[in-house]
Amino acid sequence: MKHLYIKDIIKSVQNEKIKDAVVRRQRKNPDYKDSVFVEGKRVIETALLSTAVPQRVFIASEFLNNIANQSLIETILQKCAEIYEVSEPVMNKLSDTESPQGIAALFKITECRLLNLNPCSESVYVVVDGISEPGNVGTIVRTAEAFGISGVIMLPGTADPFSTKAVRASAGCVFNISTAKTTVDEFLKWINHTKLTLISTVVSGGVPLYETPLKPPFALIFGHESEGVSRVLINNSTVKMMIPMHGKAESINVSVSAAICLYEMLRQKQLNF
Repeated sequence: MKHLYIKDIIKSVQNEKIKDAVVRRQRKNPDYKDSVFVEGKRVIETALLSTAVPQRVFIASEFLNNIANQSLIETILQKCAEIYEVSEPVMNKLSDTESPQGIAALFKITECRLLNLNPCSESVYVVVDGISEPGNVGTIVRTAEAFGISGVIMLPGTADPFSTKAVRASAGCVFNISTAKTTVDEFLKWINHTKLTLISTVVSGGVPLYETPLKPPFALIFGHESEGVSRVLINNSTVKMMIPMHGKAESINVSVSAAICLYEMLRQKQLNF
């Protein structure tokens, strides 16, 4: 039986709405950069709390008929999104995971530009310099949002924070924090017009993390997984900071580094209360 709020029941993977959603999921067409594909109940719930607007929602029959999911469906209805019931093969076609969770959606976002970010005396920004692994980018975004960071700035070579893998890794937090893509030149010009202290993370030769005053306002740079922060950014930084390590590992995962540094920021803030 078709629910009254269902716009249509889609059983063919050749359906134009499905083919369009797959193209948008891949995010290769620049005309679709304001469209983000999201799947999974928890991630969609988080996205619905943001300013992103749900456009089309695809729901598997089993998910649709589960009473535990009715609250989410009611929230989607309040946002006026088109809801489609889809067969299992169609959901498998839509999904970017091996085990689809039964719900996927397209959200419309408004791009954040660097010049739209207006730092104040309490601002802290995380700068992502060429981090190519979407999972790392998403985890950094999630960590930044959890610690109340003002925004995340993406420099060239950084994975798309709105790719399906990055969105999953961020647990949907990417919709609730400003993320701005920019060039290195534009970023440095912007920094020079703000009162932000620029801090680069380095593997060695820097000030130990626990000796570095992490008092706002500042921008904290994390670099490429193997190459680190680019030389031009290091040269333009006021502080070079490192995480002291006592084991045999040369370095740790960049998203772990971000979590450690942001926790230290919070620890110092609490000590100063």
